[in-house]
Amino acid sequence: MSMWHMHWLVVFVALSVSRTWCASSCPPNCSCEEYVVELNVVCSGNGSKTIPDDLPLDTTYLTLTGFKLPVLDLRVFGGLKKLRGLRLVSDEIAQIEGTLEMFTYLHEVDLSKNKLTSVSPRTFGNTAKSLGLVDLDGNPFHCDAHCGGLLSDSEQCDCSINMFDCICNIEWLKEQVKQRPSVWVGIRCHVPKDADIQNVEIHDYWCKTKWRYLLPIILACVLLTIGLIATLVYKCKKKSRYVHLESLYRHTDQVTEEQLNKLAGKLGKEWESLAIHLGMTKAEVDRIIADNNRNTRVQIFNMLVFWKNEMGEQATVGTLVEQLKSFQLDPEMYEFLDDSSNSD
Repeated sequence: MSMWHMHWLVVFVALSVSRTWCASSCPPNCSCEEYVVELNVVCSGNGSKTIPDDLPLDTTYLTLTGFKLPVLDLRVFGGLKKLRGLRLVSDEIAQIEGTLEMFTYLHEVDLSKNKLTSVSPRTFGNTAKSLGLVDLDGNPFHCDAHCGGLLSDSEQCDCSINMFDCICNIEWLKEQVKQRPSVWVGIRCHVPKDADIQNVEIHDYWCKTKWRYLLPIILACVLLTIGLIATLVYKCKKKSRYVHLESLYRHTDQVTEEQLNKLAGKLGKEWESLAIHLGMTKAEVDRIIADNNRNTRVQIFNMLVFWKNEMGEQATVGTLVEQLKSFQLDPEMYEFLDDSSNSD
């Protein structure tokens, strides 16, 4: 036997073994046909409500017909990483959960002859840009549905990605058909009957669903803002009251000799006129000068101490400040009396 014949014999045996293994691992009520690098699996449901859970993981084309799957969860096919074609025909599908994005190599999708009235953009996701064929023929789409229309909010609006930008399930499908009519085929409206989705007017909408999330958030923000404003106002009033009382208490304190000594260092030749303004006589001023004829600061200090002793309990910081103001003395000379850090 030549090497050429030997080669084809090996290929034939390998294919026979492969087909035998495939047939033995094929789920019940399914046929599995292998063509070199492709595995075509076709399953008949006969009214079954469950999908076979032992589908070959290297399936490339999967066809399911005759099942009763009102809610189809695409995650049951998650292990079929090589899937290129998915045909779910006459399976009574009314709602689809999950996304086709999990199938990296998916090229064809056939969902014809089911009971879909709308399709969420989440179902296709980014896969919608790479698909070569999508057959949705024979589904009773409500193409004129919009928020507040025929469908409930959860069915007709997709707010999962951004609550501020909901997508109408039919509106996005209409745009897909307009942009790629050769890919998205067999789409007709249930109302009006047999109208093409491209010719159906779909109204602009404001998705009601988003308000269910937005209203509590807005209300919480409003209440929080009111609470913060009220707290700030209360703190400001409290601080203002505290400063006022602090100032009031400080001004009713008895003036100290330390404060008088500091004030004496700031006064100059005007001290004699100030002494008269504070109620002293010319004779009292002359006596203070005579007792301390060589030290002007001591003269001023003794004058202020004399004033304090004469005023008695009324010799407060507030009284002294008022008299200095009425004398029209430069405020910079006595502003330290108003400073709490220097009030003691």
